[in-house]
Amino acid sequence: FDVVMEYDRGLLVKPDHQRDFVWESPKVKAWIDRIALATTDRARKPVGAIVTYQIDDGFPSPRFVNDGSQRIRATLAVLHSPSEFGYDKEQVEAILRATTIPVQHRLYKNQDDALEDFQLLNMGTSLTPREMCKGILSNHPSYKSSWQPLLANIHVAMSNLPGGLIQRLDINNRRQQHKFERH
Repeated sequence: FDVVMEYDRGLLVKPDHQRDFVWESPKVKAWIDRIALATTDRARKPVGAIVTYQIDDGFPSPRFVNDGSQRIRATLAVLHSPSEFGYDKEQVEAILRATTIPVQHRLYKNQDDALEDFQLLNMGTSLTPREMCKGILSNHPSYKSSWQPLLANIHVAMSNLPGGLIQRLDINNRRQQHKFERH
């Protein structure tokens, strides 16, 4: 509960290399149901760990979440709209307060080292090439000042070209959508 509330208050931050929230409602519901079950049968239903980190380069660093971002944000979705998932606010808070999820905290020299661990932690849900490129690109020193503003407008510019260079398809598959966006 404390980790989820820290994220909600902005005390625990999603780093630039972390993927967007990709869980759909059925998976969010399954996650909160799993936590609820884990409160009564911890031995059979482990819920994983949350991995946080800071950059140890001599400057103050926020705390970032490197593993567990999807679970934290799914939990927040249920906490903010419990009826959408078949719960009420008191039930969700009781479930969360009865659940213990270990938090591992790490120190890295830089964001690239954090990204490398993020990749290793997410071997079960592999990153799409777009997500991988975003992680590498967002760690470059010139990203925020130079590249990010240019990339933010590229799809608008491309769609305004007569005939267009790339034809956008109606894609619901995350991998196919990211492949399109990468191209």
